[in-house]
Amino acid sequence: MMNHYHLITLINNVSGREDLVAEHGLSIYISGGEKRVLFDTGDTGRFIDNAKTLGVDLNQVDVLVFSHGHYDHVGGSRSFFREFPAPQEVYAGMNFFQKQSNRDSQGRLRYIGNTYHEGWFMDQGIHFYQLDQDKFQLAPGMWLVTNFPQTNDFEPYYPFSEQELALVLETEKGLVAVCGCSHIGVVNICTEIQRRFGTSLYGFIGGTHLKVADEERIQKTSEWFAQSKIQLLGACHCSGEKAGELFGKQLEHYYVNAVGTETCL
Repeated sequence: MMNHYHLITLINNVSGREDLVAEHGLSIYISGGEKRVLFDTGDTGRFIDNAKTLGVDLNQVDVLVFSHGHYDHVGGSRSFFREFPAPQEVYAGMNFFQKQSNRDSQGRLRYIGNTYHEGWFMDQGIHFYQLDQDKFQLAPGMWLVTNFPQTNDFEPYYPFSEQELALVLETEKGLVAVCGCSHIGVVNICTEIQRRFGTSLYGFIGGTHLKVADEERIQKTSEWFAQSKIQLLGACHCSGEKAGELFGKQLEHYYVNAVGTETCL
């Protein structure tokens, strides 16, 4: 029997309510299966304040998953570890501890990685795992997927793509993928998940990294979603306003996944 999952967006770039704060980051709480999962922690501890407002008890988190090692997905974990008991397990992809920088619009070098060192989790007695498995079962009906190949010609290689961890949920309606930023390309990720599981995706929730994409790539991505069997698209965070506007016009199954959004599967 499939699980019924309940997803609550705790932090994102846009808030859906005046009493909930937003920031450039992502954090989603997932319950309903055998393990309660905190997927990313945003940039600061603001997601904790939102969780309290939304009635989400972060003391109950069994598993923390870092989709990748960037500050806007990991930074809030420092506040989380200070305030709440460490979860049973913490997962990240390969090269999580790698020092990472990029250049801003003015050409200035900016550090975008996290502040952890490799021994920190062990020092705290936290069970930390870096996954390099294509497909890892976290719990019945719940999987972590990584090592995504490039399978199309319109999603270019992006640095740090090898870090990406996606969470895949098996629901009665079908598979649902939860992603942080989709650096390798959201279509590459969705296509590979469908290949590995041998079935189509029902839904996608998370960042699509289209904020930095040109109009042609955004259009091709929208066309792919329209032609696929995906019936639930909660694109957010790094997806960008242009992609959101286009998805809203062209895709009936798109919804604004703001802070406070609850998705029941």
